[in-house]
Amino acid sequence: MLRVLFALVLLTTSLTAQTSGAYYEALTVSTVAVGFSTNLVNNLAILGPLVSCRGRLETAAIRVRHDGTDPTSGEGVLIDVDSQVVINGFSAVQSFRAIRTAGTNAVLRVHCGQF
Repeated sequence: MLRVLFALVLLTTSLTAQTSGAYYEALTVSTVAVGFSTNLVNNLAILGPLVSCRGRLETAAIRVRHDGTDPTSGEGVLIDVDSQVVINGFSAVQSFRAIRTAGTNAVLRVHCGQF
């Protein structure tokens, strides 16, 4: 009986870790608007609508949108280098798009999951 109970607890713990895991992505932002990878978005879809991505912008400023329209180097919300970035909700993560504002590529490093 004790072995069965231990196996059940172990199985439950494994399932919880898989469904509430955190995911990491380093998004290089260049001259063409980009979003998060299909792999990241698919993994977050399993977790449901209450996900968020949190991270920091490195190297250069970017402009972002998450309304289904690509930003341009002059249109969208400006995010300065070394800013903390928080994107809440699966639909916002799924539709997130970014583009650099000047001549240097930026890198947005984020952890995503249910926080």
